Amino acid sequence: MNDLSRLKFFEISNQPFVFDRETSQVILLNEVETPQLVQNLRAFDKGNSFSYGEEALIDADELFDVINSGPASTLVNDLKHVKPSYSSLVLPIASQCNLKCPYCFAQTNHGGFSFPSYNEDAIDRLLDRLHELNGDTPTTLIFFGGEPLIKFNLIEYTVNCVKEKYPDMKIGYSITTNGTLINRKVADFFHENNVAVLLSMDGYDNEFNYRKFRNGKSSVDRVLKSIELLKSSNVYFEIRATLTSDNPYLYETHMFFEKLEVPYQIAFAYPSENTSHSSLSTFSEDSLVGLRKAYNRLIEHYVERSKKGLPFYDKLLPKIIGAIESRQKLIFSCSAGINYFTILANGDIHYCAHLMNNPEFVLGNLYDRKLKNSFISHPITPKAVDQIAECENCWIKNLCAGGCTSQKISEKLSPFGSYSRRKCALERLQYEYYLKLYVLSQSIGLTQP
Repeated sequence: MNDLSRLKFFEISNQPFVFDRETSQVILLNEVETPQLVQNLRAFDKGNSFSYGEEALIDADELFDVINSGPASTLVNDLKHVKPSYSSLVLPIASQCNLKCPYCFAQTNHGGFSFPSYNEDAIDRLLDRLHELNGDTPTTLIFFGGEPLIKFNLIEYTVNCVKEKYPDMKIGYSITTNGTLINRKVADFFHENNVAVLLSMDGYDNEFNYRKFRNGKSSVDRVLKSIELLKSSNVYFEIRATLTSDNPYLYETHMFFEKLEVPYQIAFAYPSENTSHSSLSTFSEDSLVGLRKAYNRLIEHYVERSKKGLPFYDKLLPKIIGAIESRQKLIFSCSAGINYFTILANGDIHYCAHLMNNPEFVLGNLYDRKLKNSFISHPITPKAVDQIAECENCWIKNLCAGGCTSQKISEKLSPFGSYSRRKCALERLQYEYYLKLYVLSQSIGLTQP
C-alpha cells in the first residue's frame, strides 16, 4: 500500500491539494472524480481513522503514479558535494551590548557575556591564520556581538588590514547589529566596503517588543532612523525579527515590515543557553491556534496585495518557493561545523554562535598547528535527516532537515533527534503557511521588489 505519511493534505479556497515530501511536488486533486481519496486524505491529515474502498485504492495508486512520474528531487548540502572549509566565520568582536533583550542567546543568565572581546592583536592573528589556511578561498567574516558596532573602530581596522596586508584574499563582510549605533559615517563605510547588514528589529513599538536600551527606553525610533540612513547610503540590508511566545501580533508585525519596504524575515524565539526568560520561547497550544489565525489573515492580505501589483518583502517566501520549485531535499538544516564556524578572540572554534557561551562545545582552536580543516566527525555534528527516526514520517522532513542542532542542545535534547513535539508543530504550521503561499504564487503571482 502507498505511504500516505509522505503526503501533506491541505485546502485553499475549498480546493484540495497534496504536497509530496519525497519529490516536493504539489498536486491539485479533483474531489469530484476522487471523492473517497480526498476524504481519506483529509481524515489522515486530522489524525482520524478511515478505511480504504476499492475505488480509493485505485485513485491512490493513480495519484502515486503521477507523483513518481514527475521530476526527481535534488539533494542539497550533501557532504559528498560540500568541501569542508572556513568559508563563513562569525567573529563575536564585542562582548558588550547597549540593549538588554531578555531572549538574547548570546547572553548568559546574568545578562552578561562570557566570551572575550577582540582587539587589534586578535584580528592580526586571525587574518594571518586565515591567510595560511584559506589562501584565496572566498571567505565571509561576520561581525557579531554583543553589539559589534560598539567596536566599530575595530571593524574599520579589520577591513583596512585586509586591503593593505592581504589584497589577494577574497574576503566579504557581513554584520549582525541592533541598528542603534548606525550613523552616516557607519552607513557610508558599509556601502564603500560592501558590508551586508542583518538588522535585528522586532517590529513596531508595543507591549511585547523587548528590544529596549538598558535604561528601559524603547529602541524602535532610533532603529527607524538607522533604516533611513542605510537606504540613503544604498547599503544592502535585511531585517530579522524575533517573535516571542507571548506576542500576539504576528500579522501586525508582517504589515509593519511590508510598509517599510525592506526585506525581512520573522523567526520564533527559541530556547538558548540563556534560560533566564525561557517562557518567551515556550509556545502553548493556544499560541499555536493564534498563529494559525494570523497566518490565514496574512494569506488573505497577500492575495489582495498581489491584485494591486504590490511586491512582498518577506524573505522566507522566495526561499521556500525556490526550494519547492527546484525540488530540493535538505540533508542538514545548516552548514555549521562544516564550513560555518564561530571563532572567539582566543581562537576557540565553536560549532555555532548560539553555543559560544558554553566551553563544552569548543571544537578546537584555530591556532592549533594540528588543526583539521573540518569537524564533520565531531560528536555533536548532526545526523543527516534520513537518520533521525522521529523525522521519518514528517511531511516537512526534507524542508526542515531535522531542525537546528544548537536549538536542540539548548533545549537539553539530543542533537541527533528531533525538536520537541510543540516545536515541531510550530515548524509545520509555518511551512504550511508558506506552502499555501507557494500555491497562490503559481495562480495569482507574488512579486518580489
